[in-house]
Amino acid sequence: MMDGRVKTLHPMVHGGLLGRAGLDDAVMAEHGIGAIDLLVLNLYPFESVTAKADCTLDDAVENIDIGGPAMLRSAAKNFARVAVATDPAQYAELLAELDANDGKLSAAKRFAFSVAAFNRVAQYDAAISNYLSAVAARDAAVPVRSEFPAQMNSSFVKVMDLRYGENPHQSGAFYRDLYPVPGTLATFQQLQGKELSYNNLADADAAWECVRQFDAPACVIVKHANPCGVAVGAGNGDAYELAYATDPTSAFGGIIAFNQPLDAATAKVILDRQFVEVLIAPDYEPAALEYAQKKANVRVLRIPHGQGRNNYDTKRVGSGLLIQSADNRGMARDELTVVSTLAPTDKQFADLLFALEGGQVREVQRHRVCQGQPHHRRGCRADEPGVLGAHRRHQGGRREPDGGRLGDGLRCVLPVPRWHRCRRCGRHQGGDPAGRLDARQRSDRRCRRTRPRPWCSPASATSATDPWSDTDVPAAHEDPRRAGHCQCGRAGRVHPGQ
Repeated sequence: MMDGRVKTLHPMVHGGLLGRAGLDDAVMAEHGIGAIDLLVLNLYPFESVTAKADCTLDDAVENIDIGGPAMLRSAAKNFARVAVATDPAQYAELLAELDANDGKLSAAKRFAFSVAAFNRVAQYDAAISNYLSAVAARDAAVPVRSEFPAQMNSSFVKVMDLRYGENPHQSGAFYRDLYPVPGTLATFQQLQGKELSYNNLADADAAWECVRQFDAPACVIVKHANPCGVAVGAGNGDAYELAYATDPTSAFGGIIAFNQPLDAATAKVILDRQFVEVLIAPDYEPAALEYAQKKANVRVLRIPHGQGRNNYDTKRVGSGLLIQSADNRGMARDELTVVSTLAPTDKQFADLLFALEGGQVREVQRHRVCQGQPHHRRGCRADEPGVLGAHRRHQGGRREPDGGRLGDGLRCVLPVPRWHRCRRCGRHQGGDPAGRLDARQRSDRRCRRTRPRPWCSPASATSATDPWSDTDVPAAHEDPRRAGHCQCGRAGRVHPGQ
């Protein structure tokens, strides 16, 4: 019937949906088939039923719609004559179009509804496939499901096209999950500014995911997908000042995110002080938005708070996809074990938990050296691509405006090779990269390899109470000709390195 369009399907239903105007009129009249111009249909709620923890396999199977998808496909296929609606969110648009056109829908609108119908069927079938592919055991009433199904079918909805991808020669677009998790980046509303770029969105996600984990007022500054400043304070202004002070150079042109509604005073300080690509906050004071309009190119995003988190992280590899559970686990003080001779102070423990529990380490893309600052200044920044370089930058410490050093808080959260360098001549001395030698053996090795003492800090600085002094180096290991001297020729003492 109808040139093969209707075979096994009921002709009174599918014939009315698939019949072509001007081509199948005679066949329809012969068999008494009435034309159907509009189909409004909602599928069985398979997704919501199987989302329940106590859903049985029988309940899941009974909620697999059979006739519904078939009717949707028939109507969507014949979009030249038939309109189809699959979601209550479409009803207002559908009725407005019918009222404006004497009960008719335009060809463009019918085609758009047709595409939406095919997308809905694909999403529905993907949900069924994911559920059944994950069933590992059917013995119990509620089946045991694997965390990772045998076949993974994902559905994403395009939010916008991007001017280009990570680089100008790459094309790009932004897609969101079919059902976005409340509080995540995909739920943003852009209030002003230029179009968002690929890199803007990547950096914005890093900033927002980091800052939203804090309860106290917090500020995160991200540059090139890495936090260059993370801080908590009494308010937005205090948090921003501390975050900015962590690395003022990298903060230029960065993404700045807050976990509290942004006030006008803080917005003014930021916009007057530095160039900003994106501002993110759960909400804004009207005066803050008004002041931001003076910098019309600054992208201002509002992301309402939500309790949800992404459950999985993915990474594309050649013809494949890596999937892992998201790193959402927190850290408590009683879970930490001190393995060093020198135990951290309570302040250092608090700073360490700030770096770990606050998510800074998770967000840093390179080697993860995050530090808590003294005097209640707490910050984190990414570092060198190598562990040793990252360690040196933090341990050597660049001077801060208040005279502090980035290395004055937590010494380091990573094990590093025991290389040593003279503070004055800058030469590297022998070390113990594998960490297999005890203090006396390291002293022996330094003496044999370098003869002079490798560190030339003033001898007067040596103190029995200094935990970083190497007090167990026996005098017999000193070079008798240049005892107490470094290769640079200046008197000094042995320092174990940090």
